[in-house]
Amino acid sequence: MNLVSKDTAILITAYTGGNDPVYHSCGDAEAVMRKRMMTKTLVKYLKESGYYICLSAHSTLDEETQNMCHSFIYDSDNRWQIDGVPNRPNHGVAEMSAIQNGLNVLSRYGFKNVLKLCYDQHPDLDYPKLIKKFESMDKKVITLQDDYGIGTLCFFADIQFVKDTFSMNEIWRCESAVERAWLGSIRDKGLADQIHGYSTYDEMLELPPNSVHHFASMDGNKLHDYNY
Repeated sequence: MNLVSKDTAILITAYTGGNDPVYHSCGDAEAVMRKRMMTKTLVKYLKESGYYICLSAHSTLDEETQNMCHSFIYDSDNRWQIDGVPNRPNHGVAEMSAIQNGLNVLSRYGFKNVLKLCYDQHPDLDYPKLIKKFESMDKKVITLQDDYGIGTLCFFADIQFVKDTFSMNEIWRCESAVERAWLGSIRDKGLADQIHGYSTYDEMLELPPNSVHHFASMDGNKLHDYNY
């Protein structure tokens, strides 16, 4: 396998519909189709980067998309709440499990660092350039940080650090947003100095100010702005 890096991989998390929790709908048939197309497009672009690509999903995806990845993980368990925890169902629980599923595979193959992306992000950014920039920063996690928490939409991080601070054993923290839960875990472990926080995703990803960062946001109102 010819890869540009034996240390850093790219992890994409995806949920495009098909087994919605009873308390949330992924949208109508057109929305699901568009989300699956976004996933395939991002994978197609990233395949050309030369990095190892792992796609971790809570929804089934077509064989062509799977075959463009080095690893594809399908976990049908898309619950937002496990055994009554947290008290308020939170989509961050499903996202945490998708991330951990992917990190377990990447760890098994010896990768140390991960660029985590969501399926509906811009596919045509210079991700190899961003990876090189993040690798040079000597921090355990690099992402958005504000009063709300730290970003889970996309981040660059040491894989073991994420596994240690973003564990499924701590889903009780998701009574509030998952971003706040992760930051709380890091702070409680005395590791806040290991975060490099950007004030915006625009700054982190070198996008123009006020850009769309992911097109299938919870309200789905940016789906038709996707032009790739």
